[in-house]
Amino acid sequence: MDEVFSVLGGIVIRLATHAVGVRWLRALLIRVLCVAVGAFASWVSSELAVSRHYLLVDIGQVMLAAVMTSALVTVWLRRRARAVSR
Repeated sequence: MDEVFSVLGGIVIRLATHAVGVRWLRALLIRVLCVAVGAFASWVSSELAVSRHYLLVDIGQVMLAAVMTSALVTVWLRRRARAVSR
């Protein structure tokens, strides 16, 4: 159940940064927020008490969720644009 926070964090990060127009700024913002949310997720779930390696796992989960959300948003926007243009 603790992994839900990491996945939801990645989804929220990507949806929140969607409006940033400059690509390099958006990429930097996503990376910084993924590290912060991943560290927070490790701390909340008390995985840091076991090993610091869980920090990398949680950061990876947040980033993966953000990338997957990005792909889904892109597909959704393209389909919506096609439907509107018809």
